[in-house]
Amino acid sequence: MSDTSSDDMDEIPEEAEKEMVDITTILDDAAKSLTVSNPMLCNTDRFNLQDAMAALEVMDPKMDCCEIPISEVAPFGVKVDDNNDRLVFPRPVPTGLDDAVDPLPWDGLTNLDAAHILVENMIRLESLLGGASVVESTYTCLYAHKPVVTDMKQRLIGPVSNDDGKEKQSMKGTLAQNVVYASTLIILELTDSIRSIILNADIYEEEDFTVSTYSIDVFNDRDEGSVVNIVANTLEYMVSEVDDKDKDEVDVIAQLLKYKLDLLAMCTTMARLNGGNVRQAIEKVQRMAKQSLQALEKLCPTIERLEKRKPDSAKTTIRRVFDSHVNRPLVGNAPVRAIRFQTLPDTMSFFVKFTRDLDWALCRMLLKGDSLDRIRRMLFVISVSELNILIQSLVVLNLYFDEKIFGQHPLPALITKSMQRQFHLPDTIFNNQYSGAFITRMAKPMYDILKVMVLNRQRQRAYIDAVMLIDWTTLIQEAQLVDSALKQENPGAAPYFTLYALTISIFLMDHTVALGLELDLFCSEYEIAVVYWYRDYLLSSLITQLSTIRQLKNAHKAAEAQMAEAKSKIQRGKKKGGKHNKKAANTVALPTAEDIEDDYEFLLMNLRRGLCRGTVRFMAAVNQAGLIKEIDFEFTSKEKIFEKRFEAFQVMPQPPPLTYADYKQGSDFSSVDQKELLNSASECFKTSKTMVDKLESQLKVIDSDFVSASENDLRQLAKICVGNTIYLAKLTQMVAENGKSSGGLAIDMETSVQFCTIKIT
Repeated sequence: MSDTSSDDMDEIPEEAEKEMVDITTILDDAAKSLTVSNPMLCNTDRFNLQDAMAALEVMDPKMDCCEIPISEVAPFGVKVDDNNDRLVFPRPVPTGLDDAVDPLPWDGLTNLDAAHILVENMIRLESLLGGASVVESTYTCLYAHKPVVTDMKQRLIGPVSNDDGKEKQSMKGTLAQNVVYASTLIILELTDSIRSIILNADIYEEEDFTVSTYSIDVFNDRDEGSVVNIVANTLEYMVSEVDDKDKDEVDVIAQLLKYKLDLLAMCTTMARLNGGNVRQAIEKVQRMAKQSLQALEKLCPTIERLEKRKPDSAKTTIRRVFDSHVNRPLVGNAPVRAIRFQTLPDTMSFFVKFTRDLDWALCRMLLKGDSLDRIRRMLFVISVSELNILIQSLVVLNLYFDEKIFGQHPLPALITKSMQRQFHLPDTIFNNQYSGAFITRMAKPMYDILKVMVLNRQRQRAYIDAVMLIDWTTLIQEAQLVDSALKQENPGAAPYFTLYALTISIFLMDHTVALGLELDLFCSEYEIAVVYWYRDYLLSSLITQLSTIRQLKNAHKAAEAQMAEAKSKIQRGKKKGGKHNKKAANTVALPTAEDIEDDYEFLLMNLRRGLCRGTVRFMAAVNQAGLIKEIDFEFTSKEKIFEKRFEAFQVMPQPPPLTYADYKQGSDFSSVDQKELLNSASECFKTSKTMVDKLESQLKVIDSDFVSASENDLRQLAKICVGNTIYLAKLTQMVAENGKSSGGLAIDMETSVQFCTIKIT
């Protein structure tokens, strides 16, 4: 093909025209050689996907990181024509405060300028915590580069003098200059601390956090202690130098410096916990978090007032101090994503939420998580919450250290305590050599379950499918051997270890299916019906196993009460004057707090099963009404889709993996009357709504930190029940009038991430 016009073709010499060849046949022949397994025309060893992306994007001006509009990098004082869209290279990294290209504000800095610089630093710090690299976040502050920090230090920090054997550094310069220097140092220290925590936790995705610093020249003539001292000295200097301490800019400077100081202390403390002072250190961090939260909430209106009255001079200062493009040459010529910094209100809201999450998701869990089931529930809540990657990393770092959970609880002891409580078992069951070895063997897979809850949803599903289900398949087999050995010593013993391992493995299977719903992996109406049918099966299996465990627990409690009563009768009979003794009343042990939490979770599982059953029947009813169109697949089949969706479950011995034939048989409602099917589906949702109401009443007596479904979650499930009931009534009316429905069908997953509302339109 050619872009040459017909007029130009007339001017082409005859010799050149003879050399033009039609290549259509060549392209057709090349295309015929392409296959699904080998779809590339070129040699993939020489031309890879990265090359292809660069070839597509490198000529796009928006993606060229080393050429930006001149208006964005013009030196201070240089006027630029607004109509001039010429592209130039970014400004070079400053060589000092008095940089030859663009000197930074210094001698004329005011307290108002310093306050706005601190606020802008908070915006850049938020971008770092949001996943931006250092070249796109904190190091876009020109004061943060090594030559400038070195220059500031030489100008502000005087010689060291010895007074009473203590080192003290004299401070020079204005308050605004010292504030900018202190703020820059603490931003650098926070950047290093945050990156260290996240990299050590190693739970980030490539798009969440950038590992490389792109070889930025970092100012390293500092440590945490020196930075803390400089900030503290600056705050003291401000108290002595400022007369009007009620000014907004003074309040903003003081509170933001204190917050950054506390944030640094909280991060470093939680990253260095050790077995000697775990609870004391966590309680200290929790107090700091609560105080910082209160200070931030009070400071937000002040910052808003300061921002509204922001003069043009302060805006000019910010433009001179911060440059989002200065580090672009370090990235290279590869396309980079555009960084959008948050607005000031959004930034302050982020830090308010971040500080609140630091309290409940980290400190409260480490202080209150004293049992395996409670820790699992708290981590489950964390997994569905939108926590910042720094808090998630701190949770992972402190999940297991000093060979203990949270540095406080040996994991085998937690597992033993969990089994004892669930079955109401005596210590003698665990004194067996087989029992002890098995619990020790179970510790690592159990830790994996706790850790996987902190990962994002995609990683959770992938890790469970690839690793954890296989591990628990082996554990179930080993548990059966342990139970066999125990039964030889005690013929009346139940398969405690098998039941315990089985409930955990089924929970993982159900969690995998639930994650698929949350990630929108099941798209069509057909797949929605399949996944809820399979989840109904898994939840029914889990409820069956848990019911067996609860029956064993009640039997053990009853036997223990009978033994206690018999022992009491013997003791009363030995006493003199036994005829005057009153008959001892049978005492029934009151349920513990954890027993109530178990009952809540058991009812929640029944609620989820009811919603699954109602959805399956609803989908069958709309299918009978002719609202679902039959899908014909060209390259696959429904059977193959079913096999691939639940392929990971094939390794599990119990519950037995289901096949497509099982689904066809189990979801066949063709012999059921349509009206009866609609009533059955409606009854499922009405019963589920009753269970929601009962769960809401139980929330009053349960600690909110130990529930898997909060009040807001229950409200969402109630909306699902009510919404589906209404649309079922609508479908029933349409079918009664016309025999079939002529409306449309829409699957709504907006109300709840795991359950849907089937809308009849």
